[in-house]
Amino acid sequence: MSKIEVFIFKSGLTRQLSIVSLTLIASLLFVSFGLLVRYVVDHPDFVKSMTGVTIFCTIFIGIRLAMPLSYSVIESLTHDHYMTLESALRSFYFDQINRIYIERLEGAWKNEFVAIYESAMSSVGSYVRTVWAETLPVIFQTLFILGSVSVYLSWDVAVVFSITIVVYIFFVIIMTNARFPLMKRVAQSQKKNEWHGP
Repeated sequence: MSKIEVFIFKSGLTRQLSIVSLTLIASLLFVSFGLLVRYVVDHPDFVKSMTGVTIFCTIFIGIRLAMPLSYSVIESLTHDHYMTLESALRSFYFDQINRIYIERLEGAWKNEFVAIYESAMSSVGSYVRTVWAETLPVIFQTLFILGSVSVYLSWDVAVVFSITIVVYIFFVIIMTNARFPLMKRVAQSQKKNEWHGP
């Protein structure tokens, strides 16, 4: 783990715990919607009475309202976390870079250096959003779905489902790693064209 990653995960622990807790709740709501429908299908007598219909509708509406609300709060907390991190990283690293290197750079080199620095700072935001707003919900939802499958169907089905997920992740990682060198070559080619002109 790099120094910046350590800094990211050590900063704002309360906010990070809040994001994890809300993501856990949102993922549980995501799975509970399917479990609610499954329960009604398995117990049709439950919705034959007005009381059962009222309970079902109340829970259904509660889940449908709570899910987007929880994801909105997660998005807001993630954005605040990213902005705080970016501010702290900018003040620390840019001061160091400015003090050591920026005075030695001139003209186009200085502009390119600043552009690279800005790109690095924006990648911190992408990293934070990927971890907290995209990866974590998928992990929790997958775990809850596997738990539901094992309870409602069988452990055998859950194991097969788990193997399928692992194989899918493996191929995604391989394809992503194969794509990075190609993207790097394209970026380098574009940079050479910009330097040499038309």
